[in-house]
Amino acid sequence: MYLIEKAEEEIKELNQKALIQKANIRKNYTKRIASITTRMRTHFIEAYNQFINNSLSSAFLDLRENLLTAKSNILDDLKSQIRIRIKKNIEKSYNSYLRYLLNNLKKIASIKGSKNIVIILNEKDYNHFISNYSKVQSIFNQEIILEKSTEEFIGGFKIILNEGEIAYDYTIDTLLLKNSLIIENQVSSIFSDTEIKGFERQLEDYFNNKKQEIEAYLPEL
Repeated sequence: MYLIEKAEEEIKELNQKALIQKANIRKNYTKRIASITTRMRTHFIEAYNQFINNSLSSAFLDLRENLLTAKSNILDDLKSQIRIRIKKNIEKSYNSYLRYLLNNLKKIASIKGSKNIVIILNEKDYNHFISNYSKVQSIFNQEIILEKSTEEFIGGFKIILNEGEIAYDYTIDTLLLKNSLIIENQVSSIFSDTEIKGFERQLEDYFNNKKQEIEAYLPEL
């Protein structure tokens, strides 16, 4: 009986040790799995965040590039539309346009000591004033030279005085160029830095929300 009881006690002790070892193994295994999972979670989140940051930087660059392209296209289109409208208005009210030219010529004629006057016009205006030479001559009270421009321009004129010592450019194209800064400022107000930064903040908020979503989707163990 003694031997049997002793054997039973030894078996119980072995079972208890086995259970303890089994529990320790399970505990260590669980810790290792948790550690590996945490490292994987951290690595995944870091990689995901890096991807988000790269995407955000790329989005910022694309945004600015697209806005600048849009600004340039709008400017070019606006200038083109202005030129077309002016050209149509000249054709529609050509007599009013001629009066505009003559008034500007009178301003030049008021400069004392002007001589050897050469007026350069586009083809249509040149043909008109060649046929109506007296209108221009009467302004300057002297012989003048009319020339047809080798360059195209909408209207207006160029004038050379005193054998090239003085030159004036009254072409409409040059007038538009001088006022292009006003047009550019108007368009730039639409694409101001404040507006661009506003778009960038919206993008940044969107990507930050994505970062928070992935952390919520992968909770810590």
